[in-house]
This record gives sequence, structure tokens and C-alpha cells, in this order.
Amino acid sequence: TPSIQSDVQGPSLVIKEDETGTVTFTANAAATDVITKVTIGGLDAHASYVINGTTVAGSVGSYDVVFTTPLVQQTVTVVVTPPQDSDVDLSSLTATATAKDADHTDAGDPSVVSAPTTIPVVVDAVLDDAVALGGSPSTVTGTESTSASSYALGLTANVVHPFTYSGDGGADTDGSEQGTATVTLGAALPVGAAVSLAGTYTGSAQISVDPSDATKWTISGFTDAADLKAAIGALQVTNLPAGFDGTISGTLAVSFAEANAAGTVVASGAEPDATDDTYSSSQSFSLSIAAQVGTPSIQSDVQGPSLVIKED
Repeated sequence: TPSIQSDVQGPSLVIKEDETGTVTFTANAAATDVITKVTIGGLDAHASYVINGTTVAGSVGSYDVVFTTPLVQQTVTVVVTPPQDSDVDLSSLTATATAKDADHTDAGDPSVVSAPTTIPVVVDAVLDDAVALGGSPSTVTGTESTSASSYALGLTANVVHPFTYSGDGGADTDGSEQGTATVTLGAALPVGAAVSLAGTYTGSAQISVDPSDATKWTISGFTDAADLKAAIGALQVTNLPAGFDGTISGTLAVSFAEANAAGTVVASGAEPDATDDTYSSSQSFSLSIAAQVGTPSIQSDVQGPSLVIKED
């Protein structure tokens, strides 16, 4: 009876999202037999394969590698390409070897098929895009005003591909990546003041205050990392009341994650490596408004150019 093994180390073939994976099967026959065929099964309709140099669509389900020169040992190499931007695990690959007596290899001669070797195929999620904030604190200064005033917070951001393999398949298209952005203030703003987005911002993001905590403002509704970057550059404090002086400080925290970072999305399957599924960044800021002392004035009640006093 022939046998067949794979070179996969561990319980499964692990392929990073937007990359390819390779497994080689080695079939062995008994000393007086030869391997005439290896059948690769479990091909997934969502993936594509190259089997011993031949491109094979996953939709065929299985593929036979027939050896024109039968030998006691044969190898079959399978290169697996999952669909882009998906971390959904693929069907398990199976491999069986067919052997015949070395002297009787014609089509009608008897054959023996090995027990199958089964290799689970796991697609491991990789975060494509994230936002990295400026490392240094943002410091903005101003002077007390006699009217309501607004100040940009001076925060900076860049879109990054944070890990090896990030962005290899382009921007995320399956909706599995999620981002959050929160401004946390050291204290609530003066009555009437707000954190807002400057009018020059034209994206989809919105900012709102937590109804139960006036120090927390959340940016939501952004379409992607680039949109969030633009929104961050537009952050400002508006409608500071006339006569306000003091310091407004806080921190902006941004986080991006694969939806299955914690392995909780059953449809995505296993996530053996969670180190490249999440990315976080933060930047602190302060807005200091200096008190403005105006020039005082003084007047007298003298009527005319001088104080006139009668003698004695």
C-alpha cells in the first residue's frame, strides 16, 4: 500500500492574508511498485492553485497529477492563492497516492490507493491600513479674546501599512477592518465650547461628545484611514467664550483592528497570529490661552480744561 505525506510543519498550512502558501506532498510506493498518480482534493472554489506547475481553478474540486514515468517516489507541489483581502479559511487539502506493480502499469492493471493525507488551510488575517499619529505632543498657544474664538489643535497623522504583508492586496475591501478614534480631555470644555471639525474638511467623519462624559469626544463615520487622517488634521476647539484664559489639554487615541483580531468571528476561522491584527497610536495636545490685561483708563469730573479755585 502506498503512502503520502506533506512537508507542512504543524497542524495546518498557514497563509498570511493576500499571500500564497506552498505545500509539497511526497508519495512512496513499496519496493516493487511505482506511483502512477497523485490526486489533490479539497480545492476551494474561492481560491486558485498551481499544482506541479499547472494553474488549476479551485472550482474543479480535485485534480489528478498523472506521472508518465512512474517511479517508486513522486512529489507534488501545490501553491495556494486565497482570494484577496479575505482571511476566511479555505477547504482542507487532501492528497492520495495511487500505486501499481512496476511491471504492470497499463490503464487496466490493478492499483492500490493510499489513505488520504489531510491538510487544513488557514488564512491568517493581516491589518492592511492604520493611522499613525505624530509622536510629539501638539502645543498651541493663544491670547484671551474679547469675543468667542476657535483654535486648531495642531494634531498630525499619517496612513501606514503597519506590518509585514500589510497592504499587499491593496486597501481592505471585505469590510473586516475597523477603526476607532477618541479625544479625551483633561476637563470638560467651557459652556458653549466644542471639539469640532474645521469647515475645510470635506470627508464623511463626524465628531460627537459622550452624553454621559463631557471629556470624551468620538470621531466616527470615516470611510477609511485616509479619511480619518484628514479629519484629525481638521480637529479644533470652537466657540471658546470671550474672556476665556487657561489650558485645554487632552489625548487623541486611534486604533485599527481586524474584526477577527480576538478570534471571535466564526466565519473567518482560526487566527494563529494576532500580533499583526491590531495597531494603536496616540498623541497628546495642549491649548494654552494667556490672560490679556488691557490698558486701563481714568477720567475726572472736571468740567472744562482745568480745575478753577477762587482765592481763599
